[in-house]
This record gives sequence, structure tokens and C-alpha cells, in this order.
Amino acid sequence: MLVTDKDDAEDSEKEPKPEIGETPQLSMNSIVGFTSRQSLKVWGNIDDHKVKVLIDCGATHNFISKELVEKLQLKVDDTPSYVVEVGDGHKIKCKGVCREVRLKVQEVPVQQQFFLFGLEGIDMVLGTDWLASLGEIRANFEEQTLVLKIDGRKVIIKGEPELLKKDVSLKSMLKALHQGKGFLIDYHHIQTKID
Repeated sequence: MLVTDKDDAEDSEKEPKPEIGETPQLSMNSIVGFTSRQSLKVWGNIDDHKVKVLIDCGATHNFISKELVEKLQLKVDDTPSYVVEVGDGHKIKCKGVCREVRLKVQEVPVQQQFFLFGLEGIDMVLGTDWLASLGEIRANFEEQTLVLKIDGRKVIIKGEPELLKKDVSLKSMLKALHQGKGFLIDYHHIQTKID
């Protein structure tokens, strides 16, 4: 059942609710476009527009960037407010859904419902809603591959190396800095007290 605010309770009886079954959840990595140990990032297409797609087992539903929706002028169905729970436990109130979005990911056709959310660094998240619709799949996140069957034939979706953005350890970051690959910004906040 969709979570709604008390203010929307009366209106929600009149409006059709998206069937989501539970509070949508989105990992922190998904929000900022990082690739985690249970995700891979690929290019996709909506018509002639190239979009960055994160396939994420840590997301319960599919999400689409509000910016992309505005840019492509996709149809948004107005919904009662719903709450998206993010990986750190915060709950963010959202509204609107894009139904029947047609996307192509490496020649794999996708037609799904997407919840609007303020994503950064990516345009769309394909979560377990989509993954569950595929039937039997095999994922190898170390190799960045997803193997599935479409119309009886084996299809492999491969993560795009140029889109990989991962959390790095301090040791890896220091090694890269020592090799001259990047720079470090050190920020300090100084607060003074005047008597």
C-alpha cells in the first residue's frame, strides 16, 4: 500500500494509487550514481536520447531523475505523496510516476514504471521491480555482467567501464595522489567566538 500524508488522504481516495506494495527504497549509492557491489552502470536509450542507467539490487523499485523527465518532457501521472526511504534511513517525500517508460538497454527492451526522484550523476535506476520481471537471471557484479533470457535466447548486459564510479579507500586515494592522478582538497571550517 502506498504511504500518503494525512493532507493527501482525502484526495488519495479519488486518485488511482501506484501499486508499489511497499515503501520504495533506494540505496545511497544509487542517489549519487556510485556503483556498489550489487549494481552495474550502463548506457540506455529513450528514443534517440542517451541516458545513464544504474541497475541496482539495492533499490526496490525503478526511479527516474526529475531533470530527465523535464528534459525529455515525459508524461508524469500525478499521485498522492509517497515516501522513499534512502539507504541512511532518511525518508524523502516525493510525488509523481512515469508509467510505461520505454527504454532500451544494450538492445534489451525495457518497459517499466518509474518513480520520480532527485538523482545525481545518473538518469535512471532499474531496481528489483524490473529484475523480478525478468525471470531467472544471473548477476556477476565483480565482472559487471547480468545474464538473462529474452525470447529463449541468452542475453548479456555488461557494465560500461567508463561509467564506473566507486567509493575508494583512503589507501587507494593516497596511492593515486602519489602517482599524480588527481588532487586533494582539504576543507576546514573555522568558527570564532566574539565576546
